[in-house]
Amino acid sequence: RLGEIAHGGVGDPPQLQGWSPDGQALAWTLSLSQPDRSQLQLYNTADGRTHTLTSDRYDSNAAAFSPDGQWLYFASNRNFATTGNGSPWGDRNTGPFFGFRSKLYALALQPGLRSPFAAKDELESVTEKKADEQRAEDKKATDKAPTERKPDDKDKKPAADKKGGKPAIQFDGLAERLYELPVAAGSYRSLRADGKRLWFLDQDLDRKTQLKSVGIDNQGGPAEILAHDVRNYDISADGKKLMLVRNQGQGAPEVLIVDAAPKLPAELGKLT
Repeated sequence: RLGEIAHGGVGDPPQLQGWSPDGQALAWTLSLSQPDRSQLQLYNTADGRTHTLTSDRYDSNAAAFSPDGQWLYFASNRNFATTGNGSPWGDRNTGPFFGFRSKLYALALQPGLRSPFAAKDELESVTEKKADEQRAEDKKATDKAPTERKPDDKDKKPAADKKGGKPAIQFDGLAERLYELPVAAGSYRSLRADGKRLWFLDQDLDRKTQLKSVGIDNQGGPAEILAHDVRNYDISADGKKLMLVRNQGQGAPEVLIVDAAPKLPAELGKLT
């Protein structure tokens, strides 16, 4: 059946962000009351209801579901620290400059989840401790991204939906299950998640864009830069490969297909 589920309001038309892993929910951003502040919305195909997840006080964008169906990551302009000289009386400085407005956040799609970015303490479950040990061993052995969480069958898990084996999204109280990730503020867009890392584009003050990533178990360390001067990128459906387009001076941009790891390989396979 063909029908309208969203339409443009005071700003641009809805910007599609992606489907949940089980295909039961669709995320988009849309300006509902402020033309320069998009809000994150989630459409439930089961009952046809649309849920607004973020406030109109901040511009939100770049949403991405975790492959396990437990988290919805997004970027939002909620950082108001000034960049550089904060005094309005400096030479040719007409006022404070907010260069890095964006922060990264996560919404827990089921109640009772503990953020994978949370500091390790006595509240950490047996499942999480085993996953931490597995990631540490993998990183030490391969010097690559840590492996994805593998829950222990004995531990309690969110109830899985029969369709796709993913836990069903619990919409009641969803907007309140918000976590700020321990990643420094930037100018973020194009967020992706592969179960091991979060990937995103970050624009610096010279308007150059880097492709960066952080491990899911990051505890506040800096994001790792995979490539500089990137136009765009995407990740394969299985989360194992990245395709990125980056500038090469005055020449044509190059297209690379590489493993989804924090660093580029020494020898690059090129697709032109």
